[in-house]
Amino acid sequence: MTWQPPDDGTSPGPPPGTPPPPVASEAPPGSSAPAPPVHWDVPPAPPVLEVAPGLIYAGALARIVAYVIDIILIGVATLAVLGVLAAVFPADQAAAYIAYTVLASAVELVYFVGFWTASSRATLGMRVLKLQIGNAADGRTLRPEQAVRRWVALGFPLTLLGLVPVLAGAASGVYSLWLIVLTISMATSPTKQGIHDRFARSAVVQPAGASNAVVVGCLVLVGILVVLPLLVLVVALVFLGGQLSTLLSEIGSSI
Repeated sequence: MTWQPPDDGTSPGPPPGTPPPPVASEAPPGSSAPAPPVHWDVPPAPPVLEVAPGLIYAGALARIVAYVIDIILIGVATLAVLGVLAAVFPADQAAAYIAYTVLASAVELVYFVGFWTASSRATLGMRVLKLQIGNAADGRTLRPEQAVRRWVALGFPLTLLGLVPVLAGAASGVYSLWLIVLTISMATSPTKQGIHDRFARSAVVQPAGASNAVVVGCLVLVGILVVLPLLVLVVALVFLGGQLSTLLSEIGSSI
């Protein structure tokens, strides 16, 4: 997939020396003949910016759904790895929180940079929504340096502020506020390039006829949210093993 950036949507004016369009002339005094009508061209509706034949800039809703799917998958993978580490190396609650925060950032970095720079140029969530990311100028695959810059601009390193005791309370708030700013900048851009895309010089595109991709993505997201609690329950049952009956007995006796 290779594309060229479109123009800014403005059409050039008429060349020098072009006569002005005809205008209505007043009827001579005492004449009943009507004045000729004024002619003008009705401006067309603004077209959807086409990056390349069959490709358009991806809408904000599709990108948000893909992002949520990716975050859920990353969270599941991180918790799975952390569960193994906790079983092998028991630690206190503070150490577990530090391990989870650092591990989550590392998984996010490897996940996004790896998929953005791969031949598919799409994360798992982006594939569901039929999205692809590339260099904004020519559509080539992102370089690792571009992908890292985009990851940083998405605000993922802000989660590490939670490791600083003084900033722990404000870390999640700052991160959430930054995501809102990025969403607004993306939704209001003609090319759907948020601050993170401009910083990394990237762009996200989708097929022009993929109007049902958002519906499919939403269904997949709902499916994940339904299956995930069941999966957690099954894993808990497997790890609890024989302790389940004891826990149920304690719960029953406390009621």
